Amino acid sequence: RQQATREAEDAARREREQARAAEEEAANAVAIIRQRLETIERSKRQLQESLECTKRREEEVSVEVRRLKGLWRRSEENQRREREAQNDREKDCNNNNSNNNNSN
Repeated sequence: RQQATREAEDAARREREQARAAEEEAANAVAIIRQRLETIERSKRQLQESLECTKRREEEVSVEVRRLKGLWRRSEENQRREREAQNDREKDCNNNNSNNNNSN
């Protein structure tokens, strides 16, 4: 009887030790999963911040492109006006020269 009791106690002790080891392993797994989840959440926040920054920069660039296109169009218009004014002046000079030559 004592032998059977000792064997039963040993078996119960082994089961408790195995249960404790399993609980410890599960707790370690949960801790690892939590750490990974925190890392993922941190990465997600960083990516969201980076995306927001990229969107802001894209908008800034878009505004700058529109501004530069406007400047370029105005510059082209000014150059065209200057060419037309120069052509008009040259025509006036040519007309004046022609009139002067005709009066001589």
